[in-house]
Amino acid sequence: MDAEKVSNALRDRLARANPGDIVLAEPGTYYGPFEIPRGVSLKTTGDGSVKLVYDKPGFVVKMHSYDDPPTSIQDVEIESDASVAIMLVGDKDVVLNNLDVTCYKGFGLAAQDVASASLTNLRLSGHIDQADSVSYPIDPNTLPAVGMAFSSARNVQMSGVDVSGFAGFGAILNDTTGSWASSLIEDNIGVGVFLDGSDMTMNEVDIAHVENCKLISCSASNQVFALSATGGSSLTSSNLRIEENEGIGLLINESTGAFENLSVQDNSGAGVWLQDVSSQGERKGFSLKGESNTIAGNSGAALVVHSSDDIEIEDTTLSGTTLLPISTGEVSVTEWGDGIHAVELAGTIAMKRLQLANNERIGVLLSGSTEEEATVEIEEISITGSGTYGFRAQAGIERDATWDEELTIDETLEENDASLAEDLAITIPQSVMPSLGLVMDQGLIGNKGLIAETGELTGSFQIQNNGAIGETDAGE
Repeated sequence: MDAEKVSNALRDRLARANPGDIVLAEPGTYYGPFEIPRGVSLKTTGDGSVKLVYDKPGFVVKMHSYDDPPTSIQDVEIESDASVAIMLVGDKDVVLNNLDVTCYKGFGLAAQDVASASLTNLRLSGHIDQADSVSYPIDPNTLPAVGMAFSSARNVQMSGVDVSGFAGFGAILNDTTGSWASSLIEDNIGVGVFLDGSDMTMNEVDIAHVENCKLISCSASNQVFALSATGGSSLTSSNLRIEENEGIGLLINESTGAFENLSVQDNSGAGVWLQDVSSQGERKGFSLKGESNTIAGNSGAALVVHSSDDIEIEDTTLSGTTLLPISTGEVSVTEWGDGIHAVELAGTIAMKRLQLANNERIGVLLSGSTEEEATVEIEEISITGSGTYGFRAQAGIERDATWDEELTIDETLEENDASLAEDLAITIPQSVMPSLGLVMDQGLIGNKGLIAETGELTGSFQIQNNGAIGETDAGE
């Protein structure tokens, strides 16, 4: 039987299936598109590989969610030169298990409104392996732009979900709740993982080798992020590793974060950047605890705390921060290389049992705000190594006499501190502050959304050079 007949036969069996039915595919290659009806499962017979392919605008596989039983797909390969490899629609449940998805354009997976999604052993691969092959704005009709996108989804449970080789975002989680565990996100361009208004737990996840595109039209490195949480997101993690990325490792912006055993190392921008962070209900603004936290080998700053409140950092090594030029105006540039750069403090920051070593400019800089008095708690902080300065409190933050018992500072650094007269806080223009936008007023999927119900991408959908996604003016 020829490929067209085999593919049509599979399509017909899926169309006639009822909730609870299992449709088995024999080994071979099948040409899409395919729709899996509510409550139907698509599996292989187990005798060999099954590959689903499609190379026209639209989707390769569209799954209509259902609650009893959930709609599912298992043990297949998907090769997509379509707009979207897998679409998940409806407000019920879906299960995806042991899938290899290769994308040459558009989205690997796009989902909206699902009530429950279980993803295990899912590999999403774009074909981008060279940052110099990407320029902005990115057209998803020609490049694999987004590995995975969930919008308004609940109870998304992911384990062993790896994402690599996409030109805009490894993953977008918008207004979504769930967890992500035991996974690798690597070799993407622009942004590794973007949370917008989402509540996520990430355990044993590695994010590595996010790059900026190398063309002159590309953004500055402070607009490239391994992991960004914004828009009121809540991010909780243990054993999260963010290493060897260009730009900022972890950005928490107008959101909350609780981390244990965090490793942020060897990123070419700041390691961790907290911006406009404060407590939300019972959630602390930002906490970093655990037996071992390491923020090391980053550029500019290990930890930036800007205009933030309710910050708690414990049992952490912040070391080896190298000098990095940063723009402070249209023509003005300065260099920073700080262990902790906390400025415009307007609330509480607690620092306990910290080791700061070999940060090239200063170990700890605390600078206050004109709007509100800051409260600083210090316990067992050691500042050593080859930096220029050790510890500086300024701009309304008075050095408490009791801190001397809690601070251990190398003699040379302490001598330099005593002779320091200048203000070390860096005034960063709003245009240079890290930012990431999401323009999705009409939703991700739908006739007015970024992706039509047919799976075709809307003509206005582009990714801008600040990482924004949506209409063509999203980055302006």
